[in-house]
This record gives sequence, C-alpha cells and structure tokens, in this order.
Amino acid sequence: MNKYLFLLLFLTSCGSGDRKIPSQPAAVRNDSNVGAYVVDSAMGRLNGVYVGMSEFELSSLRYPESRGVVRLEGDDYVAIDVSIDGKVPIECILAGDGSVERFSTASSLVHDERGIGVGATVRELKMAYPAGRLLVGDEDGRFARFVNGSKVVFSLDKSKIDDVCFDNPVEKCKVDEQGVKVERVVVNRHVY
Repeated sequence: MNKYLFLLLFLTSCGSGDRKIPSQPAAVRNDSNVGAYVVDSAMGRLNGVYVGMSEFELSSLRYPESRGVVRLEGDDYVAIDVSIDGKVPIECILAGDGSVERFSTASSLVHDERGIGVGATVRELKMAYPAGRLLVGDEDGRFARFVNGSKVVFSLDKSKIDDVCFDNPVEKCKVDEQGVKVERVVVNRHVY
C-alpha cells in the first residue's frame, strides 16, 4: 500500500503546476541579459514570427506593422514590416499564398544560436560555421551571402568586396575576412 501511495503522490506532484505546452516548439528566446533576440535557425523563428506562418497569424501577434510592395528578382511581393517590442524592425516577405516566405532584419540585436548577427565578420562566420559557404555573384543584381545549411542566410556588405568577385564568380576571389561584415540576417522557408 505504501508503494502505491508513494507512486500516486509522485505522479500527481509531477503533473501539478502551471506549465504551458506550446502548439509549436518554443524556438526563440529573448535573452534579456544581453538585450538580444535569438533566431532559431532550424525552425526559422524569431519572437513568435516564423517562416510559413499566415498573414493572419502575423497580424495576430499585434506587433506594429506597415504594408508595402517590394520588387525582388524581377517580381513584386507584399512586404509587411513589423517591429518586435518596438526595438527590432523586421521585413516579412509574403509568398503568393499569403504566408511568410522569408523575413529579415538589419538590427544588431538579432543573432543566431552561435551569436552571429549583424556586424559579424566573414572570419567570425567561418569560425562559427567551418562547413559554411561564401556565395558571391551577379544574378538579378549583385549578392554576397554566407550560408551554413540552415534557414538563416547572412547577407554581407557588398561595397567592401572587389568587383572582380561579382564579374567572374567562377574564379576564387579573395575577400577581406575582417573587413566584410554581415549587414542583414535573412530567415528563409527553405534550408540553404
């Protein structure tokens, strides 16, 4: 009898409390000690905003927002700019079905789980992600990105990269790994 009473008490104590179980994984943490916002690079989430969410779900977060149209790669897309906690502006690009295809920010308060964000150098990116790749080219406009096999792509400052890198991307160009820095954190629906 004592064994059963102990087991019953143990099970009821484990089940008590006000635990919230989210319908989706708690993917993003607001690190209040540093004042930073952490992107979950596997799930593509930042403080409730996630790739794949509907426009309605985005609006239901009640972040201040404004709407517009942006031209990307020759096509027009609906863009919704939201402000997380009045501190972190993010631009959400909607797919044709009205879901968030990707979002991005130039805020230095945002970083990934390894502490990489706006202002990080290419050297820091390579140290954090040794298997990552630097992509530089000129397809529908010049681009410079660092990809690491996650949903996060780090957009780099193109002004500090030699023109030859864009004009002839097949040749291996030399990039100033301390001078070229992340200017934008982009979170995509797909892994890159």
